[in-house]
Amino acid sequence: HDMNLARWIVGQLRVRSGEHVVEIGPGLGALTELLVREDILLTLIEKDQRMVKWLRERFASPRVELFHIDALDFDLRTLYGSGPIKIIGNLPYYVATALIAKYISALSPASMLILTL
Repeated sequence: HDMNLARWIVGQLRVRSGEHVVEIGPGLGALTELLVREDILLTLIEKDQRMVKWLRERFASPRVELFHIDALDFDLRTLYGSGPIKIIGNLPYYVATALIAKYISALSPASMLILTL
């Protein structure tokens, strides 16, 4: 992974202390590695069981919550109790359109969506 690109992508979120960030499809954790350094609540959504096991071990923290689910089946509204959320992810092309449509319709006005394809 190109860490300069990962840093740039994460930098676009402009995270502040206490914010809630949702990472879609963290995979091997290139973005996650940078996000866990921040004072934020981090929710990871990963559908690959092998990655879930690895992510759970690698990023174990009270500030990290991991869901083993397809992002298309995950209801963002379940996270609204924690306030506005920022969403980040490096999406595969085949899922991008459907996922963007679903998540844009579920975002609160104060939320942010940063995705790469």
